[in-house]
Amino acid sequence: MKGIIFTELLELMNEKIGLIETETLIASCDFESKCAYTSVGNYPVEELLVLVTKFSEVTGESIESVIFLFAEFMFEKFEQGFPQFFGQTNLLDFLEKVESFIHPEVRKLYPDAELPRFVTSREGDSLVMVYKSKRCLSLMAQGLILAAIKRFDPAAKLEIRDSNDSGSETVFVITS
Repeated sequence: MKGIIFTELLELMNEKIGLIETETLIASCDFESKCAYTSVGNYPVEELLVLVTKFSEVTGESIESVIFLFAEFMFEKFEQGFPQFFGQTNLLDFLEKVESFIHPEVRKLYPDAELPRFVTSREGDSLVMVYKSKRCLSLMAQGLILAAIKRFDPAAKLEIRDSNDSGSETVFVITS
């Protein structure tokens, strides 16, 4: 997984629990990387999951809540860093362009990035998004979709139509 995800998680942790608590949390991790992340490096997704779990324990929030908080944080970072993706558009058009427009642009910046796949189709006033990833981070995808809803159309609804147990494939239905 790209290091930018790790560096942003550490930034969020610093904001929410402070530098000293973040350093204490990092010190409790026995990672090969020693949590010395660079934005362009690649690191095991398992380290991210451990950091999220420990962050959850420190804050007393559920893992799902921490992932959703992180997803919203990342969405805001994406919007700041790549405003061209967030211009004149609506929710469903934006989400539909993740795979066809946004991910190809990300690959230009990070050619070795292993991004999830999104297969989309329209059903009336709804967008069906099928998330697929061997990293099994469908909760992160859900959190990013919720952040997009908050940004573009707070009245929109998100339904999870189907999900496998591992989280490697989930069908989201967004109705605007």
